[in-house]
Amino acid sequence: QISTEQMNGLEELWKTNPHAKNGGANGAVNGAGAGGAGGTLTDIDKIDSMISNDQVDHVLITYEDAQHFQRIYAPLVTLEGDYDKRMKESQSLEGVEIRWDFNSLGKK
Repeated sequence: QISTEQMNGLEELWKTNPHAKNGGANGAVNGAGAGGAGGTLTDIDKIDSMISNDQVDHVLITYEDAQHFQRIYAPLVTLEGDYDKRMKESQSLEGVEIRWDFNSLGKK
C-alpha cells in the first residue's frame, strides 16, 4: 500500500513521463497487472527519493539575515519556475499544421 504523498508523487511522475513502465504481476500498484496502467514499485521508490530531495524549509515570519532569507526562498522560486515551465509545456501541441484556404474572391 502506498501513502497519499507517494500517490501524489506518482501522479507527478506520470505528468512528466506518461510512458512510465506499466506495472507487472509482481510490482503492480493498486492491482494494475501487466499491460494495465500503473507504476511499478521501483517507480514508487523513485518517488520516495524525489520527495526527500524536494523537501524545502518552511517559510518564516522573521529571518536572521538576508542570506537566511535567500536560503529559504531560492529553492521555492526554483520549484515554482520548474512547475510553471511544466504547466506551459503541457499546454502546448506539437505536430499541428495550420492551413489558410482562400475562397473564390481571394479572401481568407
